[in-house]
Amino acid sequence: MSEPNVASIPTENTSICQHCGVKVKADAQFCPYCGQTVVITPTKAFCEECGSELNDKGICEKCSGTNIENDNESLVNIAAYNQSIEEEKSKKSRKKLVWKVFLIALGSLLVLSLFTYIYVLPMIYYHQAGSAFERQDYEKAYTLYHKLDDYKNSESKIDDCIYRWADYILENGNDVEAINFKDTVILNSMHYQSVYASIWSKINTNTKWKYWDDTENNTKQAATVYTMLKTLPSSYEDTATLLKLFKVISNGDIYPVDNYIRENRTFLETVWPIEFVQNFLTSDEMLRHFLLGNWTTNDGKYYFTIYEKDEKQEFVYGVTYNLPYVANPPGTDHYIIRQQTLWYADVDNNKLKGIFKFEIHDFNTMSVFCYRNNRTYKLYR
Repeated sequence: MSEPNVASIPTENTSICQHCGVKVKADAQFCPYCGQTVVITPTKAFCEECGSELNDKGICEKCSGTNIENDNESLVNIAAYNQSIEEEKSKKSRKKLVWKVFLIALGSLLVLSLFTYIYVLPMIYYHQAGSAFERQDYEKAYTLYHKLDDYKNSESKIDDCIYRWADYILENGNDVEAINFKDTVILNSMHYQSVYASIWSKINTNTKWKYWDDTENNTKQAATVYTMLKTLPSSYEDTATLLKLFKVISNGDIYPVDNYIRENRTFLETVWPIEFVQNFLTSDEMLRHFLLGNWTTNDGKYYFTIYEKDEKQEFVYGVTYNLPYVANPPGTDHYIIRQQTLWYADVDNNKLKGIFKFEIHDFNTMSVFCYRNNRTYKLYR
């Protein structure tokens, strides 16, 4: 039996970078090309017979039986090389597993987030909006329902919030909340009629001018209505006319009243249909200002005139007429108007005798009852 062929193991001063495949110095710790840590590539051993590379046990797999017994260092290097390859494979496998777990966790998180956004959050918002509505926090309820778009019956709930919120503001005369309403709510043509009706209900329920122009306590009532009117298009119904009226009141520019009526007579005629404006203009305190000017019968036979004259920058009112009159009794000092009746009065404003009783039909028409002959005359401005 022939001696087994001994493999020749050449000595080389180079190694192979396992990251980029470039030859580097055997003792290099880092690859000068890619900068990665160099994994030592052991010197390869080859069979003397056929030139094939020997395995890690020094045996040529082509020439069976051929081994290397006298070069343990080469065998060790080959074994270390193969081990490093296996470790590298194991490391890559672990990295792949970590990435796989990470991607699965990330996907699960995204699915959970999407589920929460689509199903859970709307349920939470809907419940919170309902609770806010019940405790009359209509601003919060409106905002939450608005986020939900068409979720369940959110659209109809938005309408409910608008109407209830408007009624609540007008009922309580809260100008600050009226401003929040104007800045928050988006009204469309479907809402105008209801909001406008609520404003008119407020106006018709409080017919006394003092209610609107109490500068100490209730000026906010006029300011609230003015702000709510601004949520509507000025072209809608009588909104523009009402805006001008309530702007005057809420700004506190109504006094002196005689100046206001004198300077805004044309405007006041346009708002005459408003009940509290009628009550204001025909009240005992305001009637003489309202009647200012000349009134005559259709045939021009009779007239009644209230005039004014400026005495030291103060207007003084006087009366002249040719209607049948009652002679002034002793102690008469001036005229006064009480209960829509013109009276003779003494210096202490005590009523002495009635002269005429007025009944106002519209801004430019009235009836005058004469106590002298118990007849009524219809006069026009």
